[in-house]
Amino acid sequence: METQSIRSLASRAEILEAFTALVERFAGLAADEGVWVVPYYGEGPKFFPQMPPPMQQSVFANLHRYVAVAEATLGDGSSLNDERQFLWQMFRQMGVHPSSDLMTRIARTEDEVVEIYDANFVQVFRNLRFFKQCSYSLDELLSLPFWQLFSRESSVTESILSVATEFFSGKRYETHQWHLGRHTIEEISAPMRYLSVVEQQLVAPLYDSNGRLQALLNTIREVSTVSLATDGHTRPPVRRVPEPPTLRT
Repeated sequence: METQSIRSLASRAEILEAFTALVERFAGLAADEGVWVVPYYGEGPKFFPQMPPPMQQSVFANLHRYVAVAEATLGDGSSLNDERQFLWQMFRQMGVHPSSDLMTRIARTEDEVVEIYDANFVQVFRNLRFFKQCSYSLDELLSLPFWQLFSRESSVTESILSVATEFFSGKRYETHQWHLGRHTIEEISAPMRYLSVVEQQLVAPLYDSNGRLQALLNTIREVSTVSLATDGHTRPPVRRVPEPPTLRT
């Protein structure tokens, strides 16, 4: 896919158009893997246009890299459902490396969610399993803060933030095994209103070539997920978004 960089987009309208193309593109890639991802609800993104320009730039840059990583994974002949290959491509794009034993500790099971968070606690990577228990659109996920989308026990959130802060303040250096027990994460306003029982598995630092901490990788095991939707809403069939035409120069 040929996509403009954020620096070449002169207006908010151009940024919105490019963002829309990217979320549609990723939804199409996921659909080809049999995973339902909604780029946006309605006629177009609703929440991204409301963000201040600096935040739009950051969100667009993270999304652009994420889609590029997905396409590189597929270009190498791998499936996006193979999170190890998906992750290795992300590591290359970010210029980071995991600890020597991290990849062997990722379970590679269908119930494990793998995420990467940057130093600002922004989710910059999620494997396809994440979308199987999430009915928010990409527009919502990328544009709104976690607390506006999901409800979780405050004690669990505080424990997670405390450990993450210790990593970024230099108090922790090695992979940490979570011992938080089973807890719930509930979608606040998504169509399916998913309520998931989960177990945090591990969190691991990702360093660059100079030994600086750049991000944290987190894994979560899904125990069960039910829908609390009461309006009869069901997930539609996987829809395939056509690949955008190649830009001519």
